[in-house]
Amino acid sequence: MSNGSSLVILTEVEKRLASLETVTEATDMIAQLEAIRTLAQNARMDVTDINKVVALSVRTKKRAGELLRDTPKKKPGPAGKISASVAPISLKELLGTKTEDEAKHLSARWQLLATLTDAQISAVAKLFNDNGLELTTAACYAAARGDAPVTEARETTAVEDEAGAQKDFERGLDKLVNAKDKGGKVGPKLAAARQLVGLFRSAAKEAA
Repeated sequence: MSNGSSLVILTEVEKRLASLETVTEATDMIAQLEAIRTLAQNARMDVTDINKVVALSVRTKKRAGELLRDTPKKKPGPAGKISASVAPISLKELLGTKTEDEAKHLSARWQLLATLTDAQISAVAKLFNDNGLELTTAACYAAARGDAPVTEARETTAVEDEAGAQKDFERGLDKLVNAKDKGGKVGPKLAAARQLVGLFRSAAKEAA
């Protein structure tokens, strides 16, 4: 996939994203973006181009999360019947997962992304681009949970934006490194998070 063709595809996807009205439309687009990401990786495209695809995928999952919040779920009434006037479907049917638990997990994650603004997603993508790293949906989940700080877009100079975002991010990393579980202990999740912080800082140092 050439840079020219990828730009045309991503431009078209962005237009479609703005008009998504159903969860099914969103899940179809997410699958398409995953295929585009795989093609871009196999073609060894620049990491910033790959990150454009991932950022669009995150925004599509965010839109799916917004739609899921307003989608009626199947709730059996008396004798297991549901209202024919609403006729909602189960999450499993809606998201195409094997089990209802998988569907609930996926729905919760996408609705978590729905708490982020597009500007915040762009800020996370910029952070990864600046350090030559491939953006992941997991990083955006972490930002939505508050595990990593995200700076809203604002009207300042590029130098001020970059310096402020870097300071915010470093403060967030320091907070994570110094965090402890209830009881003052460092559990396996925190230990793993600290290890990731160390790896990220090493990668950032090498990129500089």
